[in-house]
Amino acid sequence: EDAFFRWLFKWAILMTKPSDIGYTDDNFALPELIINPIFVNSEYKPNKHLFFMGLSGLDDRVKVRADSIPEKLNMLQNLINPEEQTIIWCGLDKESKAVKNSLNGISREVTGTDSPEDKAKAFEDFQDGLFKVLVTKPKIGGFGMNFQNANNMIFFGMNDSWETFYQAVRREWRFGQKKPVNVHILLSEHEREIYDNVDRKDKQAQRLKTKMIELLKDYEKNEMQGIDIKKDEYKET
Repeated sequence: EDAFFRWLFKWAILMTKPSDIGYTDDNFALPELIINPIFVNSEYKPNKHLFFMGLSGLDDRVKVRADSIPEKLNMLQNLINPEEQTIIWCGLDKESKAVKNSLNGISREVTGTDSPEDKAKAFEDFQDGLFKVLVTKPKIGGFGMNFQNANNMIFFGMNDSWETFYQAVRREWRFGQKKPVNVHILLSEHEREIYDNVDRKDKQAQRLKTKMIELLKDYEKNEMQGIDIKKDEYKET
């Protein structure tokens, strides 16, 4: 395994903050990230089995998300602070519409059918604090946007993509954020395996980053001391 990471380090460098290469983290340290998974009971019933036996594919995942909307809406009301800004990430059109209707008056929905100009205007208005709750999908607003103006978000369900989850969280939890970021994940009990899957991928990503940063520090230290770097050849077996 160590040989694999050394091979990976030959063509990839990873760093998360200045201290990874020996500098101070002043003005770069991020506030606390608080992940809060919430599981609610739902009336979901599988089509092919008498009892729930796990999610077997995409159809099952879509159906359990759709069937558990009412239960999630009941919990959603308790998570919204009307005095603070919040992003609500949805995955289905019916989820987004249901959330928007339940928060009528304090939220704005951004959909895929909106014009680029309307999307940009809604995102800019949210950044400027002109409304409290932004309702949209990660594939619309979850990549590349700067929403450090808010420090609360709610996933109204989630899929198995760790990258989607990571990028959506990073819209708020990024340099410039001054407050702890609260991430609530609303799921039905039948979706627990989806959360476990994303959590497993997150732990793997954290482990990869840790190993790569350790190698980066060793490389920088050896380079400054004029020590030749060991160059083992990695071969697949």
